[in-house]
Amino acid sequence: MKESELIKMTVKQLRDLAKETTDAAGVTAMKKEQLVDLLVTERDVEVSRTKKIRKIDLTKEQAKAEILRLKQKKEEMEKAGDINKDQLKNLVRRVRSLKRLLRNVS
Repeated sequence: MKESELIKMTVKQLRDLAKETTDAAGVTAMKKEQLVDLLVTERDVEVSRTKKIRKIDLTKEQAKAEILRLKQKKEEMEKAGDINKDQLKNLVRRVRSLKRLLRNVS
Protein backbone atom coordinates (compact mmCIF):
# COMPACT_ATOMS: atom_id res chain seq x y z
CA MET A 1 0.00 0.00 0.00
CA LYS A 2 1.23 3.51 -0.78
CA GLU A 3 0.86 6.68 1.23
CA SER A 4 -1.10 8.29 -1.58
CA GLU A 5 -3.67 5.48 -1.32
CA LEU A 6 -4.04 6.14 2.40
CA ILE A 7 -4.57 9.85 1.79
CA LYS A 8 -7.36 9.12 -0.68
CA MET A 9 -9.21 7.06 1.94
CA THR A 10 -11.88 8.58 4.16
CA VAL A 11 -11.32 9.11 7.88
CA LYS A 12 -13.77 6.31 8.68
CA GLN A 13 -11.86 3.88 6.46
CA LEU A 14 -8.55 4.95 7.99
CA ARG A 15 -9.91 4.46 11.53
CA ASP A 16 -11.19 0.98 10.68
CA LEU A 17 -7.84 0.06 9.14
CA ALA A 18 -5.93 1.44 12.12
CA LYS A 19 -8.14 -0.48 14.57
CA GLU A 20 -7.56 -3.71 12.65
CA THR A 21 -3.82 -3.42 12.13
CA THR A 22 -2.46 -1.48 15.13
CA ASP A 23 -2.78 -1.55 18.89
CA ALA A 24 -2.67 2.24 19.20
CA ALA A 25 -4.95 3.89 21.72
CA GLY A 26 -7.17 6.83 20.84
CA VAL A 27 -7.62 5.96 17.18
CA THR A 28 -11.22 7.18 17.19
CA ALA A 29 -10.16 10.68 18.28
CA MET A 30 -7.37 11.06 15.69
CA LYS A 31 -7.59 13.32 12.68
CA LYS A 32 -6.82 12.20 9.15
CA GLU A 33 -3.20 13.35 9.09
CA GLN A 34 -2.53 11.64 12.42
CA LEU A 35 -4.11 8.42 11.18
CA VAL A 36 -2.04 8.47 7.99
CA ASP A 37 1.15 9.07 10.00
CA LEU A 38 0.26 6.23 12.36
CA LEU A 39 -0.42 3.80 9.54
CA VAL A 40 2.76 4.80 7.69
CA THR A 41 4.88 4.12 10.78
CA GLU A 42 3.06 0.93 11.88
CA ARG A 43 2.67 -0.73 8.48
CA ASP A 44 5.04 -1.24 5.61
CA VAL A 45 3.84 1.71 3.54
CA GLU A 46 5.64 3.23 0.57
CA VAL A 47 6.16 6.94 1.15
CA SER A 48 6.38 9.02 -2.00
CA ARG A 49 8.96 11.75 -1.67
CA THR A 50 8.55 13.11 -5.18
CA LYS A 51 5.46 15.09 -4.34
CA LYS A 52 4.37 16.71 -1.12
CA ILE A 53 0.89 15.52 -0.39
CA ARG A 54 0.13 16.71 3.12
CA LYS A 55 0.08 20.22 4.48
CA ILE A 56 3.08 21.40 6.42
CA ASP A 57 2.46 22.29 10.04
CA LEU A 58 3.57 25.88 10.59
CA THR A 59 3.12 28.37 13.35
CA LYS A 60 1.60 31.75 12.49
CA GLU A 61 5.00 33.43 12.75
CA GLN A 62 6.64 30.89 10.45
CA ALA A 63 3.85 31.22 7.89
CA LYS A 64 4.08 35.03 7.94
CA ALA A 65 7.87 34.86 7.54
CA GLU A 66 7.47 32.48 4.61
CA ILE A 67 4.95 34.81 2.97
CA LEU A 68 7.36 37.73 3.29
CA ARG A 69 10.22 35.64 1.88
CA LEU A 70 8.12 34.58 -1.11
CA LYS A 71 6.98 38.15 -1.79
CA GLN A 72 10.59 39.37 -1.69
CA LYS A 73 11.62 36.60 -4.06
CA LYS A 74 8.83 37.63 -6.44
CA GLU A 75 9.92 41.29 -6.33
CA GLU A 76 13.55 40.30 -6.97
CA MET A 77 12.51 38.25 -9.99
CA GLU A 78 10.49 41.16 -11.37
CA LYS A 79 13.30 43.68 -10.82
CA ALA A 80 15.87 41.43 -12.48
CA GLY A 81 13.58 41.00 -15.46
CA ASP A 82 13.83 37.28 -14.88
CA ILE A 83 10.13 36.72 -15.40
CA ASN A 84 9.24 33.08 -15.79
CA LYS A 85 5.46 32.88 -15.79
CA ASP A 86 5.38 29.39 -14.30
CA GLN A 87 7.66 30.36 -11.40
CA LEU A 88 5.67 33.52 -10.72
CA LYS A 89 2.42 31.57 -10.80
CA ASN A 90 3.83 29.04 -8.32
CA LEU A 91 5.00 31.82 -5.98
CA VAL A 92 1.59 33.48 -6.05
CA ARG A 93 -0.13 30.15 -5.39
CA ARG A 94 2.12 29.39 -2.43
CA VAL A 95 1.50 32.84 -0.94
CA ARG A 96 -2.24 32.43 -1.45
CA SER A 97 -2.30 29.00 0.18
CA LEU A 98 -0.28 30.23 3.17
CA LYS A 99 -2.67 33.14 3.62
CA ARG A 100 -5.59 30.74 3.48
CA LEU A 101 -3.95 28.60 6.15
CA LEU A 102 -3.46 31.66 8.33
CA ARG A 103 -7.12 32.61 8.02
CA ASN A 104 -8.21 29.10 8.98
CA VAL A 105 -5.92 29.05 12.01
CA SER A 106 -7.16 32.38 13.35
